Amino acid sequence: MNCLVAGRPGGTALAVAGAFLAAAPEAPVTLLSDDTDGLLRAVEQPGLDRCEVLWADAAVPATVDDALVHRRMLHGRPDVVVVVIDRERGTGDLVAVLAPRLGGAPLLVTGDGAAARAQEISALLAELAVEQGSAPVHVVVPGHDLDAVLRGAAELVRSAPQPAVPPAPLLSGHCAH
Repeated sequence: MNCLVAGRPGGTALAVAGAFLAAAPEAPVTLLSDDTDGLLRAVEQPGLDRCEVLWADAAVPATVDDALVHRRMLHGRPDVVVVVIDRERGTGDLVAVLAPRLGGAPLLVTGDGAAARAQEISALLAELAVEQGSAPVHVVVPGHDLDAVLRGAAELVRSAPQPAVPPAPLLSGHCAH
């Protein structure tokens, strides 16, 4: 499954990326985070050598645009986007920045902090649906049960409407590379 995993690359986000790589070795998996040291450590982990890592800071949406453009040019639209909310502050902001930029890809939110943010995420996506006419199909899978995450992602992909025409690449006037 073509997957984008966003979150701090320690703990659950790293495990989720590894689970997607193990489940579908031929599919691209990208780990997106603002933790440079964590991303560098992630690529050195056994089994994660095929995981692409991209840096982006939710506080600077142009960096998210740049990362998503780069990823879309290499791998196309992800089948599913997984945002991991562990106990770190700020990770939930990534949902607000990513959601309008997903191009119809379904969104799965997981991690130890996901349940506490579920209502906030649903409200954010409902507001996005009013503003933009649509919002990504989403599900919250609290905790760090990797099998539940993979099942939730597979169900989202099966149930999410597929775009008739691939969305145009994101354009940004800023390049953070």
